[in-house]
Parts: sequence; C-alpha cells; structure tokens
Amino acid sequence: MSLFDTTIKNRKELQNYFDEIMGSSYSSLVADQRQYYEENLVKSYALELHNPKKDNQKIEKLFEVIQSIAEADNLVDEEMIVARRDRTNFYIDYSDKRFLLFHSAGKADKFQNIIEKLVKVYPELDRVWLPSTALEKLSLYGEFESWKSTYDSKKVYSEGDINSHTDLDWEQLSLTIKTRNPREKLEKIRQSKIFEGIMPITGIRVAKTYEDTLAREDISYIGKFTARGNDFVSHLDVLSNFTNRYKQLIEGIEFKYAMRFENHELSGEPIILDFSETKQIAKNYFKLTIENWFNGTQPFLLWGKPTFLKDDYAVVNAIDLHVGHKVKFEISPSFMRIYLPHASCGNVVSRLITNLEQHFHSSFDINNAGFYDVFNNTDL
Repeated sequence: MSLFDTTIKNRKELQNYFDEIMGSSYSSLVADQRQYYEENLVKSYALELHNPKKDNQKIEKLFEVIQSIAEADNLVDEEMIVARRDRTNFYIDYSDKRFLLFHSAGKADKFQNIIEKLVKVYPELDRVWLPSTALEKLSLYGEFESWKSTYDSKKVYSEGDINSHTDLDWEQLSLTIKTRNPREKLEKIRQSKIFEGIMPITGIRVAKTYEDTLAREDISYIGKFTARGNDFVSHLDVLSNFTNRYKQLIEGIEFKYAMRFENHELSGEPIILDFSETKQIAKNYFKLTIENWFNGTQPFLLWGKPTFLKDDYAVVNAIDLHVGHKVKFEISPSFMRIYLPHASCGNVVSRLITNLEQHFHSSFDINNAGFYDVFNNTDL
C-alpha cells in the first residue's frame, strides 16, 4: 500500500483539503484579528525547471530527485506529485512542464527548507525571481495593502572582505510598511532619498475580491505566495495568472534578446543595465565587487574569471550554474551588458537583476524598451 493511499488522490481532494484550512484560518483571523500559531497558512512557490522541449523527460528526472529526499507518489493522470519530508506534505503541480507550482500547508520553515534542498540537489530547478519593478506592477492587480523591503549588501562581500577593508561600505535594511496608502508612502520615502539605493521591494500584500471569495496574497521576490484569503481556487487564480506572465517574461527574454546567427544574420541584442550617477560601482572596489558577483555562490549562481581590460572595465565569460550555459558580460562602473546566447535560460537574467537590487543597488535602469510589458495588464 502506498504511503499516500489514505491522503490526497486528485485535484478535487487537494482543493477541498486546502479550502478547509484556508476557511478555518480566515475565520479566526476575521474574528480575532490574529493568526493562531497552530493554524498553518497555505503557501505556494513557483519554480522554473529548465525544460526547452516541455516534455515529461525532465519531470521524470525531477520525480527521481524528489524520491531521493522525500517519500513521494506520482499522480500521473493528474500531472501532480504528492510528497512528504520532515513531517510536511507538499504537492507539485506540473501541468506546465517548465513553470511548476509547489503547495503546502506545513510549517513555513520546513516547507522553505524543502524548496531550498530541491534547488540545491537539482540545479536545473531554479526559483522564480521577481525584480522590484515586477512586484510593483503586481501591486496594481488588486487592493495594495502593504509592502516590505529587505536589503543586505553583505551578500556581495564576505566577512573577510569587510574586516580587511575598513573603508568598504556595506548596508542592511529591514522595513515593513502597513498603511491605508502604501503606494503614497512608498513614493514619499523614495522622494526623500533617505534610503536611496537600499530600498528594493522585497514583498507585497495584495487583496483581490472574486464575487464571494477573497484572495489576499503575500507575494515575495523569490516567487513565494502565502494565501490569507478564504478560497484555494481564488489563490490558484492569482498564482496561475502570475505564472503565465512570468513565463512570458522569461520566454520573451529568450526570444527577443538571446544572440543567434542564422541565415547569415545576427539577431538578438544585449540587455543593458545602467548604473549611472549614484548607482555606480565604487571604482576602488570595482575588481573585488565583480569577482564576488562571479564566484559561483548564492545568490547569483554565476561562475567565471573576469578579465580586467582596464581598472574599471571587465569582460566575463561566465557559466550559469543553473543549467551550465555560458553568458557573456561587459561591465564598467556605470553599466553592465548581458549577452545571452541562443538556447540559454532567460531565468539567469531575472535572477541577476533581482539580486543586484537586493544586494547592490535597489534602483537602476534597464535600457531595453518594453522589458516589463507583460506585467502592465492589471487584469489579474
């Protein structure tokens, strides 16, 4: 007898299971204005599995990986994997063979550890990375209720770097704003320039009403959706709509910007990040900063040896450790050009931009028209 014979067997049972949890949690929240510790919220992660052919071969490999770290069963007809690790049940929806949805009502830290473990042991699986601009556009999809900002430049520099260079500037920020007018407050803080360069949007809370149901979503820059509403289908509607837009962003990057040479013609174009004025890399730490971006570690996952043609100009032929593809960079204190080869994974671009905002400078320009257009439609 399978471990899961007495648990979830199909999507309808999964919906009923999560509906019951969400209804109970939401009723307690409305009645007492607080979330009881023992009442777990439904949480979902969107993850990207590099799967150019969009077939089941990569899914079969993923299932083997999941079986190596957890007890798992594959509901083939439902395109869903049901698994358990560390007393935490989680459910993987692979109806889209590239952009997968992971759901759980388990403890947040345990579910997060499962996601981190999977990404670590199976490099072709990557997080969904949401730059600040994308998150801010997502806040237009419903009633914008709050936002948070977390910044840590220590992710770029090691403790050794900081200890050995006493003039090396580093900053940390943790801020959550809940107010009747979060967008107005956000603009006022930006205009004051008190936190200039160190205030990325790390997460937002948006409420969307669907007739008699409510989807209240905490959306994180790492593609985590925490449901605080009262209906799982409404939660899925927000999540699926978002995932479709993110899919358009990544596949659009691969189609529009990836460099290819066909029929004696070169197509594609570099993606250009502008670090002008206050956003520039400090020249006295230019080499150190670039070397740390490409040392193969989290969060950038890029490995390469920079070639410094000048003290303030570098070329890097890097490897994206997510899928092992090459990506070329030109970098100066004021700009970065990204050359994405044909057939490479566009997720590397979103990961790099997002983590530069979180750990280097929270506001810079992308000099490519229409880069975030897929998030402009507010019909979510």
